[in-house]
Amino acid sequence: GTMALALAFASNDLVNFIGVPLAGLDAFKNASATLASGSSIDTLYMDALNGPVKADIRMLLAAGIVMVLALWFSKKAKTVTETEVNLARQGSGLERFSSTPLSRSIVRWGVDTNRFLNKLTPSSFREKLNNRFVIPEQIEEQG
Repeated sequence: GTMALALAFASNDLVNFIGVPLAGLDAFKNASATLASGSSIDTLYMDALNGPVKADIRMLLAAGIVMVLALWFSKKAKTVTETEVNLARQGSGLERFSSTPLSRSIVRWGVDTNRFLNKLTPSSFREKLNNRFVIPEQIEEQG
């Protein structure tokens, strides 16, 4: 699933990266063909661009290679990836971004509200609620 999603994003990026220049090249070829046939450029209508652009596979491969090389050697791409990995980390570690007083107060309010609601809620209800969030593997280990 994740690989399919990554490939979908990559193909969309490739189309966005090379689609407009290829459409421009196609328009240039149509204009050149019109001039080569002896017609005036003033008689060229946009109808020729109405259909789908037939992309040359070599152009797409070259654009894909350029994108891969740009991502591979880009320092910014590496720092973005490091930031994504650090933000996705579940355990403790060195944080690049510190919290603000507002965010700390919101979290503190949420924790205090949770403690208050835990005191009001019967333990049998909390147990039933917690069982709904148990991962199936944990159920097998307990049973």
